[in-house]
Amino acid sequence: LGSKRGSSTSRSGSKQSTAGKQSLQRVSSKLRKGSKEKSLEPALPGGWTTTTERNNFLQKVRRDLGHRDNERLERLEAIMEVRQLALQRQNCWPLWEDEQVRRALLDAIQAPDPERGKSLYVDEGPPPNHPTIRTAACGVLVQLALDDAVQYEMASDTLVRESIVEALEQLPPLPPVDDDTESSPKAK
Repeated sequence: LGSKRGSSTSRSGSKQSTAGKQSLQRVSSKLRKGSKEKSLEPALPGGWTTTTERNNFLQKVRRDLGHRDNERLERLEAIMEVRQLALQRQNCWPLWEDEQVRRALLDAIQAPDPERGKSLYVDEGPPPNHPTIRTAACGVLVQLALDDAVQYEMASDTLVRESIVEALEQLPPLPPVDDDTESSPKAK
């Protein structure tokens, strides 16, 4: 039955040519390869949907481009977009690992230079960060720190540690806690 060259008998008893089988296998392997290639396309790290989205963030968050209308609002919106990405834990490490994104966030938390404006001969660099921008960028860094690997890297990064210390030094001290204010009105 199945001894003829170029044909074989299937389980159902119908004959198929080996050439037909081979062409079907080639077509199915091409389909499988194509679908694998599509599914294995490297996704952008950090949850970005397109490179344009990432580049827009990097462009908006920069403060060294000179004065722009609504600069603070643009920067804040860009930082909040990254915050949305950082809410998904699988994006934390890729966002931190992306050197340009990390530098942009670290630049956004920088405290104002106390020496700024004291010398006429020194280039002062970009304008200082607004406290709202610094707060939002710190929030993103806190969100990223929920990933253990990011937390370890942050702890070993001198710029991050110094920026956090500077931010805390600029906060006014909390007023002392008065025992009378903690007691309930019923106790009085």
